[in-house]
Amino acid sequence: MALLKNSTKTIIAITIAIFILSSGIALPALAQTSTAAPTKTPPNFHIIANPISSTLKPGTKETVIITIASQTKFSGRVFLSAQPNKARVFVNLPASIVLPKGATSVITKLIITAGPKATPGIYKILVTATSGSLTHTITVDLRVVKTP
Repeated sequence: MALLKNSTKTIIAITIAIFILSSGIALPALAQTSTAAPTKTPPNFHIIANPISSTLKPGTKETVIITIASQTKFSGRVFLSAQPNKARVFVNLPASIVLPKGATSVITKLIITAGPKATPGIYKILVTATSGSLTHTITVDLRVVKTP
């Protein structure tokens, strides 16, 4: 008798399931599976300065190596700028560089000059790299010291 009751319950459950599936009634979220495609990380780059800080006497200069390194297969033109050009401290940097396809990085030079009448002090030189909607910055610290 118990076997007949269990069989009847199973038949009723199967009948209800077939009815729900054929009628188009939405199943609970637990019964649904997701097949969303994994998200891809868009190409990007980062900027590195070496050295990150310098000490100069008035009338001297230093070369800082700027590296643009690919992340997630980035390639293309990167526009560069550096500030300040004030207080008799000057910066010189190419306007842009290109990271070719397949390259992991490209380097360029930032030349920092403390003019002969540069005021002693600490300066923050902001280097900005932009490509499309991507913008990255790095700060190079400069200390100008008095000439004895």
